[in-house]
Amino acid sequence: FDAKCYLQHYFELAAVGAKLHQYVSLFSQFPDDSMTMLNYGGGPDLLPLLYAAHKIKGYVHADYAPNNLREVENWTTGDPSAFNWQRHLGYCLELESRGESVERREKRMREVIKAVVHCDMMAEQIIRKEYQGPYDYVICSGVLDSVCQSTESFSTAVKRLSDLVKVGGYLHIEMSYGTDENKCSGCYEVGGIVYKTVLSVTKAQIIDTIKAQGFRIMHVLQYVDDCEETAGYKDNAVMVVGRKD
Repeated sequence: FDAKCYLQHYFELAAVGAKLHQYVSLFSQFPDDSMTMLNYGGGPDLLPLLYAAHKIKGYVHADYAPNNLREVENWTTGDPSAFNWQRHLGYCLELESRGESVERREKRMREVIKAVVHCDMMAEQIIRKEYQGPYDYVICSGVLDSVCQSTESFSTAVKRLSDLVKVGGYLHIEMSYGTDENKCSGCYEVGGIVYKTVLSVTKAQIIDTIKAQGFRIMHVLQYVDDCEETAGYKDNAVMVVGRKD
């Protein structure tokens, strides 16, 4: 998996703008320095950390692919070959109107990263014991529609993620979805290789599965994951955030 190609194709500001506005709104409710966050299956994507860095006191980034972990580690250590998040940071700070510099936010992001670790949703232990939390906020974006083969395995995966969330904490899932008439899910291309999501579920099924694990739904955003210009595809996606009661 080519992490740099993925970032260059799918993380142009025009492609992720709608989601970024939602991140600012979501994380604004939390006091500064108040929460722990796990980005489960985060790939090389640091957007959640970028938008929540001032709210976080501890962040763990987990992914299955070594190339993705290496990309995050390279950025963390200031390696000049790593993806440059400064344009996204500038946009974030403009939305927040905090009067904070890009350099200061970058410094904060690196300070709160506690670990960059391997995870595997299909393993008996989906993340090493010392990183099982529980956390205040667990985000899992673009993962479950790729690794779950059926609605049953999807329910199991949501249960496993739920176990990582403390009572009163939040589970944040983003994934592609279909409709009752057309349950086709998404696909994306990286470096000439087409990756297809394998799970076909409706938005209602996603929400109901999260609710079944004891979460009160706090936020639902339906959006088009529009990377047609840079990557040649559009995909229906949904962001669902639930609070664990």
